[in-house]
Amino acid sequence: MSKLFKTLLIVIIILLIIFFTYVGSYDFTCFEQYPVVQKKEEGRIYFECQKKRPSYWVNFGKISPIAIGAIVVSEDWAFYEHKGVDFNQLKVILRDFLKTHEFSRGGSTITQQVIKNIFFSHERSYLRKLLEMYLAYRLEQKYSKEKILEFYLNIIEFGEDLYGIESASLFYFNKTASSLTLKEGAFLAMLLPNPIRYSESYRDRKLTDFAKDSIQEISIKLRQARFIDEEERIESLKQKFSWEEEEVSASDLWEQ
Repeated sequence: MSKLFKTLLIVIIILLIIFFTYVGSYDFTCFEQYPVVQKKEEGRIYFECQKKRPSYWVNFGKISPIAIGAIVVSEDWAFYEHKGVDFNQLKVILRDFLKTHEFSRGGSTITQQVIKNIFFSHERSYLRKLLEMYLAYRLEQKYSKEKILEFYLNIIEFGEDLYGIESASLFYFNKTASSLTLKEGAFLAMLLPNPIRYSESYRDRKLTDFAKDSIQEISIKLRQARFIDEEERIESLKQKFSWEEEEVSASDLWEQ
């Protein structure tokens, strides 16, 4: 065994010890309780886990299935197939990285987003990404998809100081999450990459072109995933939000 090989082996062992020691400092106690937003500072949301159920928390079974579908197809198409990490998407990101030497946005599964929101800042680093992937895999071994989705839908941000799908439903549509329609679910899904920026449609009482296109694309994905058929898709898109000042025009409907 060469000296170089021995040195590399020792370095790898040390790194693995550091990695798993670091991982050991994270446990899933919070998933037996309720994560509650304590503060938002420099773009990072800080959660504190508590035993008392927050008033805005809603059980998975009390959320509109079509709204859940809209968010899943928009955020993590393969959610029900992967085990915490979408390796097909990861391959695409790595291929793009080799070309551009930059990591593109996205690639994080819903499970990874839950881990990131509860445990980490939004700072990017290779170590954080590795930890996020490993903990996401562990989380999927311990909890059901429904449990993970329930956590996700109750902690994500839908607007300025607006957390959880129940709060978002009441704020944007004056109804509970159980009553959300396809178009309303697609609107909420559209917000998620940047909720403060994309909620300008609500503030202006008029859907932006980006919002219209995103809602259309999400509705098409729902049809492709067989949540709905084409007739249901078109009918749902004819719905006008209560706060919209403009009527829905025929050009807003992408018939397939």
